Amino acid sequence: MADTNTHRIRTVPVAGGDLTVCEWNPEATRTVVAIHGVTSTHVDWAYLGESVPQDLRVIAPDLRGRGRSAGLAGPWGMAQHARDVVSILDAFGIERGLLVGHSMGGFVAVLTAVEHRGRTSGLVLVDGGLPAVDANVDDDALTRAVLAEARERLEVVYPTVQAYVEAVGATDPIAVRRATYDLVPTAGGYRIAGDYAAIAADAQHIAGDASAEALAALDRPALLLRAPRGLPPREEGLYSEREVAGWAGKVASLTAVTVPDTDHGTIMSSPAGVAAIRTAIATIANA
Repeated sequence: MADTNTHRIRTVPVAGGDLTVCEWNPEATRTVVAIHGVTSTHVDWAYLGESVPQDLRVIAPDLRGRGRSAGLAGPWGMAQHARDVVSILDAFGIERGLLVGHSMGGFVAVLTAVEHRGRTSGLVLVDGGLPAVDANVDDDALTRAVLAEARERLEVVYPTVQAYVEAVGATDPIAVRRATYDLVPTAGGYRIAGDYAAIAADAQHIAGDASAEALAALDRPALLLRAPRGLPPREEGLYSEREVAGWAGKVASLTAVTVPDTDHGTIMSSPAGVAAIRTAIATIANA
């Protein structure tokens, strides 16, 4: 594991403007493209980016409608995100990319692999990319839950940056950086950068038939990392073991493992979760 990995922020041209991306280990010869979740930014991948071997480059965008890419206009939805991923591959001269997606980012990764078959070599799905499952009441309930959480996050105004850092309980340097990066100035203080319309459009795909159809058509090697718990206070995981096993049985290229003692968030930030992601990347790279 590297002691320190350098990173830099840049933009790449996409339809309608420029997409903000972060590179860890810009000079490395091997590359993964890491895609964040529905209300997140590239900084969610800092735990991974700062711990991978120095010969592995991690490219992580702020998806359209999030972070420093919040100003990009629509269309939104998984198909547009997939096209943006291809634009990233083009900008970096990558013919076939290994994609890593967390939560909604897993859906983006799957659709990119299906709709742009020649551009992906394999996928690591970090507690994401599978359609609505047993743990959710139904598709509409899932959509409502995602949108309610997103609206609440985007509407809260914090008087200071420190107030938000304390509200989310950020203590380690990466968590503080992630919290600080989330914010943009607004009347009365600071709010989380993001476009609710983009999030609403994306949520429709997460819960709709299109996600099941895309996963069923997947033919790239893919490894799903399942967290046994959801985000607190939710004890049950986003995906049940039975449903994960069912999809692995339907999709020949999909395998799955559970990462013990993680939830939907800590699978991205805990030592065990990040180590599992690094191992999964190595596994898919050699598939």
